[in-house]
Amino acid sequence: MRRLLALVTAVVATRCPSAAHALRLCCIALALAGCATPQAPQVMPAKNTEFDVLWPAVSLFPKAPSGALIERCEAFEKASALNECGLRIRTLDHELAQLQDSGFFAEVRSADESLDYAIAITKTRFSPGSVDDLAKAALAGATLMMLPLTLSGEVVVEVMILWRDIPINQLTYEFPFDASLSLLSNPDQVHIELAGKLSARIIEDARASGVFTGPYLAAALQSTNYAQQLVTPERIGVYQRVRPVQQAGPLEGAWLSYIRPDFQFDEYVISVYPVRSPRWPDVQQYLAGELLAVRNEVQLGYEQSLWKSFLFGQEVVTHIATSAGVYAGLSQAVELQNDRDEAMIGRTAVFILEDKVVRLMNVVPAEYAQPPMEEFLSSFLEGVSVPGESAFMHELRRQALAAEGE
Repeated sequence: MRRLLALVTAVVATRCPSAAHALRLCCIALALAGCATPQAPQVMPAKNTEFDVLWPAVSLFPKAPSGALIERCEAFEKASALNECGLRIRTLDHELAQLQDSGFFAEVRSADESLDYAIAITKTRFSPGSVDDLAKAALAGATLMMLPLTLSGEVVVEVMILWRDIPINQLTYEFPFDASLSLLSNPDQVHIELAGKLSARIIEDARASGVFTGPYLAAALQSTNYAQQLVTPERIGVYQRVRPVQQAGPLEGAWLSYIRPDFQFDEYVISVYPVRSPRWPDVQQYLAGELLAVRNEVQLGYEQSLWKSFLFGQEVVTHIATSAGVYAGLSQAVELQNDRDEAMIGRTAVFILEDKVVRLMNVVPAEYAQPPMEEFLSSFLEGVSVPGESAFMHELRRQALAAEGE
């Protein structure tokens, strides 16, 4: 629009100085119109009122237009001297607010590179010009925008969804652009309306594709699909598996849990995830690092007042016999006092199967007569079958080994 007004002003100034003056007043009036109160958009994204879906935290970034969009823009402007294609990088404040209000994401931030997921957006407006547009702009300027200035065209939006800078989905949307600007309207309203439409489409397509879910990410990256490939027993003695395998990111793997029905506080939470190293010749040393991570988690819980006190025991080499052989892992117990002054006992055991870490954790009241952990470990390791190395982890480890050799 600014280009159109500038072009119109230049053309009209050579033929009708008074009209050019009116157009300059038009620009001033548009600035004054910014005082008008913006309204909520007519189209808004669906609300996650049931909270049955919660996607990971995501960050919004503006992105540069693709080569194809740049070519389209250049061709559009060459077709007519009055055509305008706006390739400027635009802020995403309105989209940020709409996606935050939807309730589907754990959090929505602006340009935060610490988050795994990102949505990168390009917005480009194609505004065709005509002689009629010249006349309308001149008339609107002459009346100090008491008569509205009507603008039309379309907005092309490129959306790229990334995980740790790796594109996992790309979408292109086209929206009609119709704006009626006057002294009584807020010129920012058209951007608010566009943000509502765009956010609604992003939410709609994300719900349909599952782009922010673990299985989608596994397929996009060729990482392990634990929901399909991890085999675990339904029952282990008196314990019952209580929910399907929950897929996380490719490095976080998946988790599941078993509960003793008569004592539902007695729960084993089991995590299965890839070894985050290109090689692990000393298995016990690597597993010691996994137990250190558990101690750090307990320390964090203490700092957040989840525990009043804690005391770890010694790391113990644990041998579990199965029909397939003997598994050697590490285990460690911890004495805890919760925020209700109740004494608790926590137990953790870690093993490596194939290229996966299997971590079992359990926290119960200290006075509770729990079945021996070794019995649970033996039955679980007997019945579990972990997926092999994924193409994603193979490539990640290959790159790490290559970097070590440089």
